[in-house]
Amino acid sequence: MALNRTWYNALVDDDGSNTVGTVWGKDDIKNLLDSVDAEITRIGALHYCDINLVNANGQAFPNAVFTVATFDSFSYNPYGMWSGSDPTAILIPVAGTYHITAQIFWDNNQAGLRVVQVLGNGVAILPDALQNAVIGGYTGQQVTGISNLAAGVRVQVQGYQSAGGSLRAGGYGGFSTNRLRVDRISG
Repeated sequence: MALNRTWYNALVDDDGSNTVGTVWGKDDIKNLLDSVDAEITRIGALHYCDINLVNANGQAFPNAVFTVATFDSFSYNPYGMWSGSDPTAILIPVAGTYHITAQIFWDNNQAGLRVVQVLGNGVAILPDALQNAVIGGYTGQQVTGISNLAAGVRVQVQGYQSAGGSLRAGGYGGFSTNRLRVDRISG
C-alpha cells in the first residue's frame, strides 16, 4: 500500500533551482516517499500475512482414514495464500512465526474416535486434538498453536474418524464448520 502522491505530482519547480518552496528538491522528496513506501510494504508483509479459510458446504470423511480437509471460501486472503485450484492448503509466503488455528466440526454421531491434525508439508507441526465422539451432539475439535514456518510451506488440516462409516463434518454455518486460520506474528 503506497502513499497517495497526488499532492507530490502537483509540485512545480517554480524557479529552476529544483526546489519547491523548501530547501528540499523535488527529487529528494521523491526519494523520501519511495523509502516510506518500501517501509510500509515491509511492515505490511510482517504483520498482515494472514488468512482465514472455511468450508461452507461441509465434507465427507471416510471411516478410519486420515483425510485432508478441503476449503471452499475465505473471509480474507490479502497475500494470495490460498487458491481454489489447491483447496486443501495454505501456502506460506514469508518465513516467520505463525499462530495457527484449525477446526473440524463433526456431524452428530456418538460412535468412535475423532482426531484433528495440522500439517506442514505433510508432517504434523502442532499437537493433535484427539477425543471420543460426543454422545447426543456434534463433536467440535480445535487445534491451536504457534509454529516457525519457512516460505513455501504448505499448511493443511487433516481429520480422522472411526464412526463405522463415512461421516460429514462442517458446513453447518457460523462457527460450526471446518476452518483453518493462519496469522504471522513475527519474523
